[in-house]
Amino acid sequence: MGPGVPPDGLPPLAAHFLAQWKFECLFLNGMQRVRFLYRYIYDRQEIVLFDSDLGKHVAVTALGEADADYWNRNEQILQYQKACVDRFCRLGYEVGNYEAAKREERAIGRRTKPTVTISPTKMDPASPNTILLCTATGFYPLEIEVQWLKNGQLEEEGVAFGEELQNGDWTYQLQVMLETQPQRGDVYTCQVGHVSLEAPITVQWGKPLPSCPEKGERPSLWEEPEWPLLGEGGPDPPAQVRLLLLPQSPVPPALPGANSGQGSWGP
Repeated sequence: MGPGVPPDGLPPLAAHFLAQWKFECLFLNGMQRVRFLYRYIYDRQEIVLFDSDLGKHVAVTALGEADADYWNRNEQILQYQKACVDRFCRLGYEVGNYEAAKREERAIGRRTKPTVTISPTKMDPASPNTILLCTATGFYPLEIEVQWLKNGQLEEEGVAFGEELQNGDWTYQLQVMLETQPQRGDVYTCQVGHVSLEAPITVQWGKPLPSCPEKGERPSLWEEPEWPLLGEGGPDPPAQVRLLLLPQSPVPPALPGANSGQGSWGP
């Protein structure tokens, strides 16, 4: 028997053939009973069938006997096929059921809101640049818009987009990086828009400049205000604060034996 020649008793191999795999899920009374069928079709003829009710592969024709026997001896393949009842059929029924109580549990029209975080890091400790990483995760459907803003203005330079990744639970995640040199007073905002949101999510990173005291407001004498440095030397504190921080004049000590409140100073 040479190459391309089938064993005795089997039909000759076709010069052109088509191999197909078909999966079926049969449901009885919702998910009260679920049956998974895997059909292997060669040259428009089904030759092997896996039936979850039987828990094994069955040869439909003589051509499929060798495959069915091999797959039934492989415990890993059998466990994979049996797990399709839950992993493929039940899961597909839950997310694709139009009678699902919650709209977000349906495959069509399903919307899941993203969770957004910002994490800063430095690639080179000696570099003045900081890497800000905005992560949006857990969203569905895939389409999403992520923007970086600096002090309310859109940032386009230094922005890099990662690839959308699947989380394994029918949701996605996306990371958008911004390389920048933050200065004191800068506020960075990651703004995320998604069809599941009524308004974009905004997450901020940074520390704004402290505001000047309002009229009539006195800062604490026990805490020295922290004035961020902006360029050379930084700004002078307001006059109100500068006067309050001057050393106070010492209170003259009481003279020994002085009852009238009068006395003299000096040696």
